[in-house]
Amino acid sequence: MTDTPDETPVQAPFLFSDWIKTHARGTLDMDCTAELMKLNQAVSALDKPGVLTVQIRVEPIGSGGRTVIVAGKALAKPPQPNPEGSVFYVGDGGSLCKDDPFNVAFPDMVTDPEPRRDYDPETGVLITDGDRTADDR
Repeated sequence: MTDTPDETPVQAPFLFSDWIKTHARGTLDMDCTAELMKLNQAVSALDKPGVLTVQIRVEPIGSGGRTVIVAGKALAKPPQPNPEGSVFYVGDGGSLCKDDPFNVAFPDMVTDPEPRRDYDPETGVLITDGDRTADDR
């Protein structure tokens, strides 16, 4: 820089961290902090990733391009829990069925009978079908 009156002094660049603390009386900084805290809780609870976006809009005022409006907002996209699901079979025409529509059912077939349980009257020991003799059945 020289001392000639024709040159405009150059300002040092500002840090974004300094700017966000003062922009809109600090509300953007506070909004970002609050949204980040909510996001951290959701990520921790659901064990899924989330995103926090800080959106800054710079818009010119009038012509000349030396005056601008700067606005910002914090946009959080927390993870969402997985919806509860149910299992179905797909039937003819795409219908959903709780029972397999293509499974052949046998009439009056018992697939898992309960074993007969009795107590030996002399010993009081539990007797199941496997413990009985042919005479006891």
